[in-house]
Amino acid sequence: MWALEATASPSDRMFGYGAATLIELAGSDAASKEEKVLLDAVWRVSGTQMRDTSIRQLLAEHSTVSEPSEEAETQRSECGLGKASSLYREVLAARLKVILDEEFRRETSPLVSELAKIQVSPAL
Repeated sequence: MWALEATASPSDRMFGYGAATLIELAGSDAASKEEKVLLDAVWRVSGTQMRDTSIRQLLAEHSTVSEPSEEAETQRSECGLGKASSLYREVLAARLKVILDEEFRRETSPLVSELAKIQVSPAL
């Protein structure tokens, strides 16, 4: 339960601890199918909601070295991405979705799979 609560934390570090725990749990036999259904809630409330158009926008924004422009922030808002939607959080949510999709025998978007492979660390 604490891991689910941690994923609601404004702290990237706490989110990371919670998400890492849920990712491990999702891929193990320690959680029942019913419990794994609850884990789906974590990636569903991510900023991108794992929609390809929103993921493309997020990746485009984070591919630049400079701070996002006002135009990028406007596009981000139009895609439903809030400021709390960091690349770090989205990558961890994508990793959870990939594992749950495997568990539930669902197809995973290639873009979600690509997002899940990005190496990230929390902002300090």
